[in-house]
Amino acid sequence: NWSGTLTSAWRVQSKTTVTENLADYVQNGVQHYVFAVASIDENGNITDLRPKGTLNEQLASDALKKHEHSRNHPDATTSEKGFTRLNSAADSASETEAATPKAVKIAMDNANARLAKE
Repeated sequence: NWSGTLTSAWRVQSKTTVTENLADYVQNGVQHYVFAVASIDENGNITDLRPKGTLNEQLASDALKKHEHSRNHPDATTSEKGFTRLNSAADSASETEAATPKAVKIAMDNANARLAKE
């Protein structure tokens, strides 16, 4: 909550309270936002719950977490990055699966054997 004077001297008002119930509330027409800054377990151990890092780092981390939990994971194509399935078959014509080193070795061994016969 910001409070100020006629001379524009402003300050933040905050209050620290120990409670198990966290709920935002309105008091005297002013919205108050409540959040946990720490937790204390039954053994008296204190855990800091404040977000880590700069605001930009927090936003990037939040965006990554949202993406990880979403289903927005596009498949790779011949022109776009994305998730791909691996395939060890040396005779596959798939353009949606990537060859493993095993498949490449099979193809190379086959090519080398044919060259050796000539």
